[in-house]
Amino acid sequence: MTLPTLQTARLSLRPIVLTDLENLFLLRSDESSSNFNDSVPDRCEEETLGHLTQTLKDVEEGKYWKWAIDLDGALVGTIALWNHDLLLDSAEFGYTLRSPYRGNGYMSESVAKICEYGHHVLGIKNLYVYTESCNERSINLINKLDFVFQGTFDEKGIHKAKTFHYNVYLHTQVDSK
Repeated sequence: MTLPTLQTARLSLRPIVLTDLENLFLLRSDESSSNFNDSVPDRCEEETLGHLTQTLKDVEEGKYWKWAIDLDGALVGTIALWNHDLLLDSAEFGYTLRSPYRGNGYMSESVAKICEYGHHVLGIKNLYVYTESCNERSINLINKLDFVFQGTFDEKGIHKAKTFHYNVYLHTQVDSK
């Protein structure tokens, strides 16, 4: 499957490509990018290349949709829709942004654009975000974009020896009549 490039006011949300390796490594090796999830930072570009190669394969096979958040020609983050469930008409969001670019509204633009694409192009009614309950930036972001709190759950880490406390938020497509 070929992903389209989507434009926001300041960003391009485009397919990830092999030449993103260096910037993707900067993202995936940053400890702060994995503070609120069970992933561990990449230690070398070879680890990132393995992840990138698998991502390209999975996107091509239609397993999920994942875009580079591109600012001025460089990947500064990623955003994805995954766990698409046809029966529940739902998918989950995943997103991360390199620390030097946080606090500038880039993720707000990206999430809003992917909500629009998910609802109106892919036809997915329910878009979920699971965010660690102490991730205030993510919670503020999704509240600002009209996601509605659904509840909480705990999940034991696989890669980290801790229990994650997730809040669940839902963005539902509103039918216009």
